[in-house]
Amino acid sequence: MRALGTGTMLSVLALFGLLVSLPSVGAAQQLSTSRLNVDWAQTHGHQRLSWWSLNDEQQAAVRSSNIPVLLPGELVDSAGRLRITGGTDWYAASFKGDDHAVVVNGTTTVALLDGHRPDLPTLGEPLTPSRGEGIVGVDFEAFGAVYRVSVECYWAQDSRCAEDRYVLDLTAGLAFAEAARD
Repeated sequence: MRALGTGTMLSVLALFGLLVSLPSVGAAQQLSTSRLNVDWAQTHGHQRLSWWSLNDEQQAAVRSSNIPVLLPGELVDSAGRLRITGGTDWYAASFKGDDHAVVVNGTTTVALLDGHRPDLPTLGEPLTPSRGEGIVGVDFEAFGAVYRVSVECYWAQDSRCAEDRYVLDLTAGLAFAEAARD
């Protein structure tokens, strides 16, 4: 575990949209990070995407990931509208449609506040969406990683953001994008 300056940590977490689960950080509180361990064996029973539904660029991004890549199967297309990028301990998949955008983030780096991390539901348990600034999202844990699915609607009355169903259905339909590792 390594301690980071509060400003640096908040910037990193904001990048991944993972601040939703953290309470306010007071001056006397310490914010740090910890690395989770991926359990590839847990992926064996999870729904999988057909590898051939991904284009070459998407396949390369998935291959380079050190964490299980979950993608919303209904948004995967070989035309490349789904972009996947990542680093050592994170990935982000983004889809931009004509009237909304979807982002799926996954990471093995979690925030600790005074040595404790927020409790998140496990994928498959009931999820509670959060809302802010025209974005609805859900946070959860799976396979030893933390994930967030976010939907941004370009007009406030869009039911995909005004109601919970779309983000919950996308999350329930997430599929593992690579064969399990042992």
